[in-house]
Amino acid sequence: MTGALPTRHLRDRLKADERILSSFLTLRDPASAALMTAAGFDCLVIDLEHTRHHPESLEKMITAVHQAGGGCVVRLPGLYREWINWALDSGADGLLLPMLEEEKYLQKFIELCLYPPQGKRGYSGLSPATGYGKTKTENYWQKANDRLLLCVQIETARALENLAGLLNQDRIDLYFLGTGDLSVDLGTPGQYESPAFLQAIDTFFSCLQSRGSIARSGMYGSTKSRLKEGQNRGARFLVHGSDSLFLLNQARQERQAHSVESAG
Repeated sequence: MTGALPTRHLRDRLKADERILSSFLTLRDPASAALMTAAGFDCLVIDLEHTRHHPESLEKMITAVHQAGGGCVVRLPGLYREWINWALDSGADGLLLPMLEEEKYLQKFIELCLYPPQGKRGYSGLSPATGYGKTKTENYWQKANDRLLLCVQIETARALENLAGLLNQDRIDLYFLGTGDLSVDLGTPGQYESPAFLQAIDTFFSCLQSRGSIARSGMYGSTKSRLKEGQNRGARFLVHGSDSLFLLNQARQERQAHSVESAG
C-alpha cells in the first residue's frame, strides 16, 4: 500500500546483491500498471521521460503498482525539483535520472531527493508517501532516506568517458545503461552488434567491475538475448521491454495467427 515502508525494499534487495527484473510503464493507465505488476515483475519503471504524464496520472500509476503489491521506480523527465517532489510525495520507491553525463549534477540530484541533513528535500506530511500522516514516526525522515533507490542513466559516449568519476558518489545506488539512446549517440542507431556499440558496453561493465561496483549496474534489453547479455555481464537491475511493446507484439502475433476470409 502506498506510504508503507516495506521490510524488503528495492534498495535493500540490491544491497543484498539480488538481481531485479523490471519493465517500463509507458501507457498512462493504472490498469496497465496493475496488470504488469500481476505479471510478476520485481518492480516497474514509470517513464516520464518519453511519456506525457501529469502529476495526477503519475500518482495514480504509483498507487496502482503499490496496491497490486509491487514496487516502482520513476524515470524522471530531467533534473527538475517539481517532478522529483511529485514522484516522491506520491510514494515512488526510487528515481532514475536520464542522460547523466557530469559529476556536478549528481550532488544536485541527491540534494533534491533526500531529507536533511543528507539533502534538501521538502516535507509534506499529508501525502501518499506518508500514508497521509499514518506512517509518520520519530525517525520517518531517516527511514525515507535510507529506503530510497537513486539511479542514473548512462547513455552517451560522454557519460562513458566520465564514468569513473561518476562512480565516486556512494549514494547513487545504480548506474543504468540505456542501450537505445547510447546506440543513437554513437552514430549506430539500433545497430546493437556494431563494433562501436559492443565496445561501449564493454567499457561500461569493465569500468564498474574494476571499481568493485558491478553490483550497482543495470541495463535495458528489449530482447531476450540482450537481457541475457546484461545478466552475463553482471547487471543486477534488468529492465525488459514495456507494457506498450508487449501489447503491440502480442497483438501482432494474434492478428497474424488468425486469418479472416473476405465476406465477398
